[in-house]
Amino acid sequence: SLAFLRANVSRSVSLREAARQASLSPSRFSAVFKEQTGVSPVDYHIRLRIQAAAQLLDTSNLSIKEIAARLGYEDAYYFSRIFRKVTGFSPLAYRRSVKG
Repeated sequence: SLAFLRANVSRSVSLREAARQASLSPSRFSAVFKEQTGVSPVDYHIRLRIQAAAQLLDTSNLSIKEIAARLGYEDAYYFSRIFRKVTGFSPLAYRRSVKG
């Protein structure tokens, strides 16, 4: 399941889809996943996507809108809100703090 979520970091993955891949019901999958990792499958996948975004902010000159699109976020503003929620920084502030 972790490999599946990592392989699909560039798009949104539903709980149902991840559970089906593991041959479990969504509720059972969620319970087992959280028991094993300490976080829900949805939160884990969001964190993976934000880590990938942070890496792109660190290593590329892509715009925030382009990074959001590469990671399957159609709305750059929504992406920015999620990024801030996970990291504590806006994508622009994160980029400036790293590249200074």
